[in-house]
Amino acid sequence: MAILEFEKEQKNRIGSNYLKYMISVMSDMMKRYKLKYNELLFLMNVYDLKYFTTKHAHKSSGMTSEYSTRRMLISPLMSKGYIDVFLNNGNISPLDVQRFGLKSNKGFAKRYAITQLGRARVQQVYRKLEGKVAIYIDGSYDDND
Repeated sequence: MAILEFEKEQKNRIGSNYLKYMISVMSDMMKRYKLKYNELLFLMNVYDLKYFTTKHAHKSSGMTSEYSTRRMLISPLMSKGYIDVFLNNGNISPLDVQRFGLKSNKGFAKRYAITQLGRARVQQVYRKLEGKVAIYIDGSYDDND
């Protein structure tokens, strides 16, 4: 007789449960696209933002400082093509001063945005979690993913 190590709960008592695959999805995405865990979580965090500053990224990511956020998240993701500059802090137009609610163009922080490639990676995470795309945990990939 086999010793039972687990037993599944009845489906009608659980509801949605596809987040249990998050570890496998994260592992798959990190191996396939050479992303770090915190980089992938950061992309998921900024996925719904049109743009963001380092200050906002620092507050929402839990990093210890704006410097570490820039060094450990924004810069590596920019070099991989997942984040890009949305609006530089050089010469901004009077329209942008008004749009961002500034008193002048002095002290304007650079805005970043997730790229189309970054959005595609986050969408792939969701498709894998929803069971629409296969999760590969052994490193063998299908070209259609």
